Amino acid sequence: MSTAVTLTGPLFEGTLDVKGGLREGMDRIAEAGAALVRQQLAQRSRYRTAKWGHVTDAVRSQVGHRLGKVTLPPDQQGARIYLGGKSFFLGPFLEGGTRQHIEPRLRAVGKGKRGRLIRGKGRSGTILAIPIGGGLIFRRKVTQPGTPAYHWREKAQAALEPQIQGILDRALGEALSR
Repeated sequence: MSTAVTLTGPLFEGTLDVKGGLREGMDRIAEAGAALVRQQLAQRSRYRTAKWGHVTDAVRSQVGHRLGKVTLPPDQQGARIYLGGKSFFLGPFLEGGTRQHIEPRLRAVGKGKRGRLIRGKGRSGTILAIPIGGGLIFRRKVTQPGTPAYHWREKAQAALEPQIQGILDRALGEALSR
C-alpha cells in the first residue's frame, strides 16, 4: 500500500532559492566575523605603523567553495576570514606571541648616516648598527623581550559563535519570503 503526499500552499509554489539564501547568510556571517576581528585587533593600537598601516586594514573575508588553498565540493559553501594586504604578517605574531630573541647581527657598510645595514654572521667582532632617530647606535647584541599572545582569532570566534544561527536564520527567512 502506497501513500501519496500532496504539497500545496504558498510556501511550495514556484521555486525556492535556498542556495541563494545560504550564500547571503554566509556573506553576512563573514562580514560579522570580519567586523569582530577588526574590533579585536583595534584594541592593540600599538600595531599602527606608517610603513604597513594598521593591522585592522588587513582583515579580509571570502565566501565560496574555493577558499585560498582549500577547495570544497561545488555544492558546498564556506567562509574564511584572513589577513591580507601589507600588514598581514603581523597576524601570527599577535595570535601566538613571540619568544624572547636576540636580533640578528647587522653590519654597517659605508660612512655616516647613509651607511647601509647588511644582515649576516660577520666576524666575531661585528657589532649591531641600530637606526634610531636618523642616526645609528652600535651594540654587541640586542635582546628583544618578545610579545605576549593576544589570541585574536579565538576571541573573535567565541564572540561570533552564538550569533551564527540567528544570522543564517534571518538570511534564509528573507530569501524564502521573496
